[in-house]
Amino acid sequence: MSKSIFVSFPDEPSVHVVEEVIHSGPGEDILVKCSFSASPSVDVTWKHNGSDIDFGLRSNLVSETQTEPGMEHWIIKLSDLKDTDFGEYSCKGSNYLGEAEGTVSLSGGVLIVV
Repeated sequence: MSKSIFVSFPDEPSVHVVEEVIHSGPGEDILVKCSFSASPSVDVTWKHNGSDIDFGLRSNLVSETQTEPGMEHWIIKLSDLKDTDFGEYSCKGSNYLGEAEGTVSLSGGVLIVV
């Protein structure tokens, strides 16, 4: 019989942005994802175009967290995109050892590939 043990040592946060640029259009649904590696866990704040996001005021926006040993995945689900949803989203994770920030650019409209 074999057992796995995960040992964690204090570590400052580092962030990995899954998609740095997301192109979508009005009415579509998207996910904005930031993955943090840190010990202890991070507290995460989200911003849209430099302003804190108030999830209580945005009915089309939901935040969720998925965890696995050594990694936390923070996700924003945006549904029924509107023109005001496009722009820059940033995720900042911090613990007592430091902080890390990632940025995702959400663009809309017609994408022309040359």
